[in-house]
Amino acid sequence: MIHNDIVGLIPCAGKGTRLGVLPFSKELYPIGLGKFQGVQNVKVVSSYLIDHMKDAGVKDFHLIIKEGKWDIPSYFSNFKQLEINLCYHIANIDYGVPFSLKMAYPFIKDKIVCLGFPDILFKPKKVYNQLLTKLASDSSISIVLGVMPIDKPKKWDMVEYDSKNKIKRIVIKSTTEKSLKYGWFCAVWNSKFSNYLNSYVSDLLKEKSPKDLKSSEIYIGDVIRAAIKSGFNVESVIFEEGTCLDIGTPEDLLLAKAFLSI
Repeated sequence: MIHNDIVGLIPCAGKGTRLGVLPFSKELYPIGLGKFQGVQNVKVVSSYLIDHMKDAGVKDFHLIIKEGKWDIPSYFSNFKQLEINLCYHIANIDYGVPFSLKMAYPFIKDKIVCLGFPDILFKPKKVYNQLLTKLASDSSISIVLGVMPIDKPKKWDMVEYDSKNKIKRIVIKSTTEKSLKYGWFCAVWNSKFSNYLNSYVSDLLKEKSPKDLKSSEIYIGDVIRAAIKSGFNVESVIFEEGTCLDIGTPEDLLLAKAFLSI
């Protein structure tokens, strides 16, 4: 697999309301010190995700932002020596992550996609390498999810998988589901799922009114769950010793420094 066939897809169009009022986009929250692609600097949260993807050979990145979040491209423009290509797409509708991702579809539809969330920190390294290897191992696989034990299931998409790590069920941010202990935190997929995602969102825009779409947020987990019901082969790589942290709430943001030092 050549690097030009792989792209990074990063949704950055969220409002970040769980963190209260911030003077900048939450994706630029400074949480550590160190080198970001060779440059010694204060590291912002999204730079860790870019590092993960770059380790897997990703050179072309597509970031979805909304109007007003111009500080994101402004910040990354300071790193001329990144040796990566950053492309920005403006999300003109605010109904959830799948609608934002659709904005990049014309540019990624023929690519292998690495999806990540810029406010989620995770370990170990080389996660995307393993997911891409799994995706390439069998032409029947359309999506591979990175899965690990989760201690706060109400904040995550929890998954059920079989003895061969094939995903059977996804439960989204449930406060009542107690049996599932593992959740997914990143993904890779091929053009078949990109086409499905685009069609799924297009159909929703045709079938539902803006009022209906605003009243119930659609998650990317909803689309993957629908794809499973449609016959897609969704596999996983389980990181039993992995750890992750969503810094989207004040209490978890305070844990970021300790998380990075582990």
